[in-house]
This record gives sequence, C-alpha cells and structure tokens, in this order.
Amino acid sequence: MGSIDTIALRRSGLRLPRSGVLQLLSALLTLGLAWYHTGRTRKQLSKLSDEALRDLGLTRSAAEEEALRPFWDSRATDIFRPW
Repeated sequence: MGSIDTIALRRSGLRLPRSGVLQLLSALLTLGLAWYHTGRTRKQLSKLSDEALRDLGLTRSAAEEEALRPFWDSRATDIFRPW
C-alpha cells in the first residue's frame, strides 16, 4: 500500500488527507461566505430609500421581492449544479 499524502497541522499534530477533506472544507467555507454576503446585501437593499433605488434602476416592489428571497437562492450555488 502506498502512503496517504498528508499535511501536518503544526500545533495540534493532527494529520488530514490533503486532497478530499481540505477541498471540501474550502468549498463549504466559500459557499458559506457567499451566502452570508448574499443575505447581507439583500437586507441592505430592503433598507434603501426610494431615491437610492431609482439611482440603481429598481422599484420598491422589485427591491422587496429580491430582499424576500432566501440567502441560498443565489448564483453562489451554481457551482454545485450539474447542468
């Protein structure tokens, strides 16, 4: 049997397989940050004045509709879709 390619974590001494676990953690962290940003942006959009929305070319109803969408309903999840 060949040895598993591992990476040593300095302080804990814990050894993890480099390929699968770290890639998965990285993908989950990236997705979580994207979802956080999407939710935060939608909340801020709902708080804009009518004048600011007009500057963006949006109506109040369009902004409210966007703000009501769930954070996971975004382009961030496109990387996980097979089509």
